Amino acid sequence: MRSEWVMLRHQWSDKVTIQHTMHALILGLCSLVLSQSAWSRPLDITTEDNVRIHAEISGRGSHGVLLVHDRNRSNVAWKLFAEKLSTKGFRVLAIDLRGHGKSSKPDGEANYPSMVNDVKAGLKTLRRYQLKGVSIIGADVGANLALT
Repeated sequence: MRSEWVMLRHQWSDKVTIQHTMHALILGLCSLVLSQSAWSRPLDITTEDNVRIHAEISGRGSHGVLLVHDRNRSNVAWKLFAEKLSTKGFRVLAIDLRGHGKSSKPDGEANYPSMVNDVKAGLKTLRRYQLKGVSIIGADVGANLALT
C-alpha cells in the first residue's frame, strides 16, 4: 500500500511540474511579445526620391517626436529613449537613414544631402496622425539633417 501511494504521488507531482512548466513558457512568450510591441512596431516609408526608409513607431501621444540617428548607426540606438518618450505621452518615430539599418542602401557612398528627404518623409508620416506638434531630435549627422 505504501509503495502505491508513493507512485501515485510521484505521478501527480510530474503532472503538476509539467503544468507549471507549460504555464511558465506561455507567460514567458507572452511577455516577450508584449515587451517588443510595447516598444514599437516596424514601418516602411517611401521618400520623395523613391527610397525605402525603415522606421519604428511607438506611443500614442498628441505630440510627435522624430528621432534621427548618427553616422553608422540605426534607429535601434534610440530604443531606450523612444521607450521613455512613449511612456511620457509622445508618439515617437525613429527612422533608419538611407544606407543604414534596415533601410534601402542606394549605390555609392552615403549621400548626406539626399538624406534630407528621409527626414521629410519621417515628418510627413508623423503629420498623418494629426498631432498638436512635432519635434525633431538628432545625433551628429541626424542633428545636422534636423536643422535643414
